[in-house]
Amino acid sequence: MNGHFFVLEGMDGTGKTTQAERLCQHLQSQGRDVLHLREPGTTDAGERLRASLLATDRGPWHARTEALVFFAARNELLQVEIMPALQM
Repeated sequence: MNGHFFVLEGMDGTGKTTQAERLCQHLQSQGRDVLHLREPGTTDAGERLRASLLATDRGPWHARTEALVFFAARNELLQVEIMPALQM
């Protein structure tokens, strides 16, 4: 693998998006290619799953169901975006 993979984790509202944008800008200023992804999301399937997770009218889900939806979005992101990018 030729690329690097960075993950920013944290609770909602802790500044992950801000820090990710700053990191991307910094790396790009050094001439590096950057692929900025969000999870859940980014892929078509991931965005649909994200919308389902964030829908205010969806009612309660069992915790395992919600976790499986997150994992489905994560797998799609891994297969469609992350692994191909790391192989470049």
